[in-house]
Amino acid sequence: MGILDRFRLDGRIAIVTGASRGIGGGIAVALAEAGASVVLVGRDESTLRQQAERIGRLGAASLIVAADMSDITACPEVVERAVARFGSLDILVNAAGTIVRKPILESTPDDFDRVIDLNLRAVYFMSQAAARAMIAARRADALRPRAKIINIASLTSQIAYQNIVSYGGSRTGVLGLTRGMAVEWREHIGVNALAPGYIRTGQTATLFDDPDWVVRILSRIPMGRTGEVDDVVGTAVLFASSASDYITGQIVYLDGGWLAAG
Repeated sequence: MGILDRFRLDGRIAIVTGASRGIGGGIAVALAEAGASVVLVGRDESTLRQQAERIGRLGAASLIVAADMSDITACPEVVERAVARFGSLDILVNAAGTIVRKPILESTPDDFDRVIDLNLRAVYFMSQAAARAMIAARRADALRPRAKIINIASLTSQIAYQNIVSYGGSRTGVLGLTRGMAVEWREHIGVNALAPGYIRTGQTATLFDDPDWVVRILSRIPMGRTGEVDDVVGTAVLFASSASDYITGQIVYLDGGWLAAG
């Protein structure tokens, strides 16, 4: 197999949560472009349909599953529908996420639960459901390619920001889940995480509308610019592909050099 062939995903089946837009949406399209069939999971069915049409134009197959991943009872159903439609499961991308911007003293238990349920609990239980299918298939067929789980962490897993402490805590928790899953499922599944810095998405749009905020942030980024979704998806394809078969338990920060600069 040539080196470029190792990055191809032909014949592989991927589930992407949070696939309707933003980083999850970009990763879903990138996996399809690399050859995967993609199960698009999100709450907004109309936006998922637009994503499915885009993937169809790439010549790839897709399945729409409208689900709220903060309700963990949806996790096994998503996997069951993926396997029923495509026959197997090779890749999971846990990209669904949310944020509540409030000082700690103003936050409610509901605010906290909303963030933790989607950003942390859903990652755990979606990975659990996917791993059951992935491991069973690989025990039955040792020639199947190594399965992959990609979690989404954040720059805030390493640096503290006020008013989003629950978000930072949830994303820091993802680091622990990623490393633990990588060790526990080492025989059959590679588990890694992407930790983006400030990426321009719908979730961050209000921040980017503040010119003073942009100036402050740019002063911390050695590359002198914030990120775009396209800056994230290439590493996702690497982690989903056979090119990363000896990588597991790793966190890659896509931050324009922020952490390196200290």
